[in-house]
Parts: sequence; C-alpha cells; structure tokens
Amino acid sequence: IVESAPSWGKNGDFDWRASIYPNGSEDLKVLLETIKSEGITPSLHFLPSSRTIGTQPDMIEYATSLAAAWDCPVSLNASLESFKNHARTADNLEVFRRWEEVRSRNWLTEEQKLQLRDAKQEYHLLLNEQNQFELHPYEQITTVAGSNEEIRAFIFQREGEYHVVYWHISGNKKLELPLDGKNVALYKNIDREEEILSTRNGDIVVPANDRKYLKISNVSKEKIFEAFENARIFE
Repeated sequence: IVESAPSWGKNGDFDWRASIYPNGSEDLKVLLETIKSEGITPSLHFLPSSRTIGTQPDMIEYATSLAAAWDCPVSLNASLESFKNHARTADNLEVFRRWEEVRSRNWLTEEQKLQLRDAKQEYHLLLNEQNQFELHPYEQITTVAGSNEEIRAFIFQREGEYHVVYWHISGNKKLELPLDGKNVALYKNIDREEEILSTRNGDIVVPANDRKYLKISNVSKEKIFEAFENARIFE
C-alpha cells in the first residue's frame, strides 16, 4: 500500500506505511523482491492522503515506474468527486495511461527495469515528437521561488539539452524566470511549441497551471537551478 504523505523529508513523497516499513523505499524494494522471488505478482495500491499537497503527477510517476520495474499493476483509491475537484487530474491520469501502456506492451528492457528498481532515482516517461516513449532520469528542483510548494519542477537532460517539466499543484498562475527568452522554448507536449507569455529585461513569463516543459539551451544546470530559485509566482 502506497500512501501519499510527507515522508523522507520531501513533502508529497510516499509513506510506505512507516509504522511497518521504517526504512521507506529500501524496505519496499526488499519486500517486492521477496514477493517476486516466490513467483507472486505484487500490486501497488495508491491511496491519496488529505494530509499533503494533493496527489501530483510526479507522485503517480514514482509509484507507477516502481510498479513497472516489478511487472506489477497499480490501483488508485479515490472518489469521483476528488477527481473532479483536483486541478491536476488530467495530468495524473495521463501518467497512469503512459505507464500502463508501457507495462502492457512490455516496452521496458530488463536493464531499464533494474534501473527503475533504484527507489532513490526518479524517472520521467516522455512522449517524443514521434509519439514514442523515452525514459529519462530526472531530479526535483526543490527551491522554486524560494522553496514555494505551489510549483513542482523536475530537470532532465535530453539530446544534450536541459529540459524542465513543471506545473502548479492546484491553480492557474504565472511564473517569471530570470532566463533569456532566446534560450528557452515552451511546450505543452514536446512536439508542439507554445508561445512564451512575455520576454523582457532578461526575464520570461510562462503559464503555471497544468504540466508543461521548458527546453533550456546554452545554460548550465547550476544556472537553471538558480533561475528557478529566483523565480516569482503571480496571478
């Protein structure tokens, strides 16, 4: 049973019933390996918690990627009303859809499954320009706008360029970043570029609502982290 909860020092991460598995993801890994070794197919059950920021796409991605690593299904316990009221339901269900397709098609190689079993490394399943899957390790930017929890952002590298997938946890706002607009492209899906809201004085303004991507060229990873730390969220 996977419960969305503030654990391991990261708000919104997963609590593998800490009273039973005090070592979190490492205990879960041992448990799943033991179950698989007995020839049993485990199942992960995702139970949203009212104690946190709400179920977010990265939380779903973390659980479903681990499930795919052990070839086991995932179930979600939530009311239709909560689906209706959650601003990121469409993004959450899209993550479910992608990983279930990967699992049903047996798309992952054995090497990729072993990589996904490292519970300390998170992965993002990207749909590329040809509508094909790509698997990328990514890292959370935890200091967005001075560690404001409204924005979730994760950085990964693709074809030699840094990309950031980001979203607002529950609203529809704007995000101002100290980045040169000439170096940034905005995408809803990676095959369809969207217009940046504004570029002025070396800053850009992009929408902060559902899940989007920024492709950032000619900027170091350290400078990207710095830009997000100095970002401004506004209506």
